[in-house]
Amino acid sequence: VLRHMEENLEAPLSPRELAGRADISLRKLERMMRAKLGDTPMHYYLKVRLQEARNLLFYSDMPVGEIATVCGFSAQPVFSRAFRAHFGMSPRDFRNQFRADRLMQFRPEIRPQMVLYPTEPSA
Repeated sequence: VLRHMEENLEAPLSPRELAGRADISLRKLERMMRAKLGDTPMHYYLKVRLQEARNLLFYSDMPVGEIATVCGFSAQPVFSRAFRAHFGMSPRDFRNQFRADRLMQFRPEIRPQMVLYPTEPSA
């Protein structure tokens, strides 16, 4: 079931389709996911899609609107609301925050150049 979720991010499957692909009843899928993962199938599926979106924001330069589409959201505002609810910040804020952090991690020599208003040393 989880593999089917990961393979169908752009066009998410319904719970009934997931159950059918696993050859189990919808009720059994719901009970199994609740017991093993502590979540409903669709809420867990949403988390899988948001994790993929987070990875794309972190590791790619793909536009936010395209990431929304690739991860199965009907529109960018829908994606942004879900992302903010799950991660506590907008997709753009997430990307900007971690882009700066990555830059500092891999190119620390540019840190002095990043300061816009250097402070004077106190005497």
